[in-house]
Amino acid sequence: MVQCLGVFSGDVEPIKTSSETPVPHMGWNQIDPSQQCHPLLRGVQKGDYVYFVDSFAVATVTYTLAITDYGGRVMSNAGERNFFGCQFHPERSGAVGRRILENFIGM
Repeated sequence: MVQCLGVFSGDVEPIKTSSETPVPHMGWNQIDPSQQCHPLLRGVQKGDYVYFVDSFAVATVTYTLAITDYGGRVMSNAGERNFFGCQFHPERSGAVGRRILENFIGM
């Protein structure tokens, strides 16, 4: 285990590999904003696609802003106070990623 900033609680676990969920999780996948009213996700809709490259995931917790299904529901966006994170790459996620980055800058 690696000690980090301690802003977000929860365990980061390796993604479980299967024929339907190869690791790394690489490519386009849908997100589902669980808190659509959050300013970071303004204009982001359920089913929008973003680009992932990862081998680890965090289960959904209280600070989850959006989820993705990849062998189970995992967190794709997190937010706590003025700290935010994306499990995917917003800079590679086309118009949806651009919207999230614009929202972040606007906050």
